Amino acid sequence: MLSQTEVKQLFASIRNLKYRALLITAYAGGLRTSEVVRLRLTDIDSERMVIRIHQGKGRKDRYIMLAPTLLKVLRQYWQRERPATWLFPGQDGKHPITAHRVAEMCRRFGIEAGVKKPRRLVWESLVLPQLRDAGIDVNELERRFVLQENQANEYAYRLAVQIKESQEPSK
Repeated sequence: MLSQTEVKQLFASIRNLKYRALLITAYAGGLRTSEVVRLRLTDIDSERMVIRIHQGKGRKDRYIMLAPTLLKVLRQYWQRERPATWLFPGQDGKHPITAHRVAEMCRRFGIEAGVKKPRRLVWESLVLPQLRDAGIDVNELERRFVLQENQANEYAYRLAVQIKESQEPSK
């Protein structure tokens, strides 16, 4: 697992806005690579602040929270790149970026950022360990709310964002 410092170091090292937006989306939503590469523009609902995941684990559709900070990153990316159908298109623009390409980029960015074991970057497993490191009782979260296994990361992330935003001084 990566520490919070390593995650920040990794994101700070990514200069390409498309890859930065893609990896932050995967990280923030606790998404699998196969899920983030298949996102379409129409999956982002900024009014309801959710992202629709089509045919995720278990071939089930679900929604995850769209954090305001992630929406800001995605808007910056969209304004610069203007993708047409796929949120993160491949080179031809007609198909989504491949999971293989994302894996290559994770490895490369990890090496550039000086992160140990960059081949072991598993984005969907980063959220819960960091919540635990922050002193949040993830087991209590799961006990208090009946959640399907694949929704635990989503809820934990939403709660962490709310806690963090409540602790930040008003601007």
